Amino acid sequence: MLSHWVKENTEEEAINFAEYNKTVEVLEYSEEEYEKYLKDRDWDKDETDYLFDLCRKYDIRWTVIHDRYEWKDKNRTMEDLRDRYYSVNKKIYQVRPVTPGLASQTDKGQLIALNSYDKAKEEKRKLMLLNLYSRTKEQIEEEEALQEISDRIQANEKKFIREREALMKQFTVEMVQPKRKKSLLSGPTTPTIEASGSGFHNTADIPKKNRRTSASSVGSAAVEAHSPKEVHTPIVSKKEKLNPGVLVRSQKIPIPKQALLLKVHKALQEFGLGPRPTMPTENVCSKFTELQKMTQNLLDLKKQVDKQEHELKIKRATLQRVLSSSGGERAGVSAQDGASTDGTTDTSTIPTKRDNRSLPNTPRDVKRARK
Repeated sequence: MLSHWVKENTEEEAINFAEYNKTVEVLEYSEEEYEKYLKDRDWDKDETDYLFDLCRKYDIRWTVIHDRYEWKDKNRTMEDLRDRYYSVNKKIYQVRPVTPGLASQTDKGQLIALNSYDKAKEEKRKLMLLNLYSRTKEQIEEEEALQEISDRIQANEKKFIREREALMKQFTVEMVQPKRKKSLLSGPTTPTIEASGSGFHNTADIPKKNRRTSASSVGSAAVEAHSPKEVHTPIVSKKEKLNPGVLVRSQKIPIPKQALLLKVHKALQEFGLGPRPTMPTENVCSKFTELQKMTQNLLDLKKQVDKQEHELKIKRATLQRVLSSSGGERAGVSAQDGASTDGTTDTSTIPTKRDNRSLPNTPRDVKRARK
């Protein structure tokens, strides 16, 4: 009990620290509720009342309550006391209707959950803490060594997982994204006609005297490149350079150039094929590589043909303008001389614009341009 001094003959004033003197509201039950809901073979009503009185007196401080608890030859543990207290509270909250102090049925459910106590779990937890506290020095060192080994194993597992993910990512990138690298399998022996290769000549690099023969050489080179004799020539495989580590045979298939990637895939889809063979055996990969190379050659050739046809149309339009300006008679003669037996215009007689000089406007200039 605490006491304090006050002035004489004055009314008792409130203590400054009285606001901090908080008490815990302990649940109260009636005789009828106890007889109907709270009966227990191990606990009688008098002992239950005694427990709740201690809870009110010591504000549910279980260490103090267990220290002060004394009842007729009863040796109660702290878990026994807590289990009886919370089981009574839980049962009362379940059977009582919602009181005005509670906002809703949800608050009632929260009170029931707060007063749920697992006695077996608490006893097991304290037993484990007791075993942990009572370890010897040798047991602690052994546990630390085992923990270190376990950490090392887990670190190695994480490292293996990262390496596996990196390897799978590399396989996926190589199979999906095109790369400009040399193929391990050589292409067919059929000569490939590239835009800058020897099959077609760039008009910028050809001397002026040889420009007229360049168009005719393009056609002959295209016919020789795709003649029936050489289309089915087998692949001559070069010495393979094996990369270290595990790889898939389909990785050796060369990936088309970036500019022709979509066109090649579209052409393969027309034949009912995908971007990669379904069964990548050695023979299938070889044939697939040959087909892919031939498709690229065909697309390159088509590109060059379209370019030459475009240039031919431009030269024909230029010739028409020149002949129309020189007169009807000269235009008829020029049209007859420029036409071939198959109905096409002979490209060798088409005048070209040299340097920056203006186009011929007189019949003499047209005759000079033909020569």
